[in-house]
Amino acid sequence: QDLSSSRTPAWSTEQPDSAHRKRSVRIISTVWTSLKLRSEGCVEMLQGYGVAKEEKVLKVVVIKARGLKAMDSNGFSDPYVKVECNSKSFKTPYVSRNLNPVWHEVFEIDVTDPDTHVQFSVWDYDVFGSNDYMGGINVELMDLKDGNPMRQWFKLKDYDRGVLVPGWGTNKGKGRKAKFGELELQLIWSEREQEDDE
Repeated sequence: QDLSSSRTPAWSTEQPDSAHRKRSVRIISTVWTSLKLRSEGCVEMLQGYGVAKEEKVLKVVVIKARGLKAMDSNGFSDPYVKVECNSKSFKTPYVSRNLNPVWHEVFEIDVTDPDTHVQFSVWDYDVFGSNDYMGGINVELMDLKDGNPMRQWFKLKDYDRGVLVPGWGTNKGKGRKAKFGELELQLIWSEREQEDDE
């Protein structure tokens, strides 16, 4: 995968500007109890039955993007990020008329299989018609197996997305290099903390 910066052990303390403050999350050290926008309990309901959660949790912060492709006739896009992993899907809010959006959205995904990956895809929100794909990136969980937090800029790629293409989720195949801009993420994949089960 194409990366433009190395791992950073500390979590971001950078704050979004006032225009995005209401839909942003304040990132404070590694105390995740203060960040659980999309957290879930130790049991989830599936078809009416309680299913035990897995032993490990992937915690993600979708921070911001830069240099995104303009998809609208006004020279801008209305981008949001879709996160997919372990049969779960989440979305950030969209940011209007912006090619360098800031989200600071936090997600927690229950996943233990080291051979899987988490998918990030960027989309241009359209009020009428279908949303436009703006590129994506897949992150292998094996790259996070040491349990240390990782913060990186990822260059967005152009993936196959057809229903007949083998694979799951939005980003299928290896992805091709494209001038779609970059996405900054923070990730940590670790054992479920005891308080998560309370």
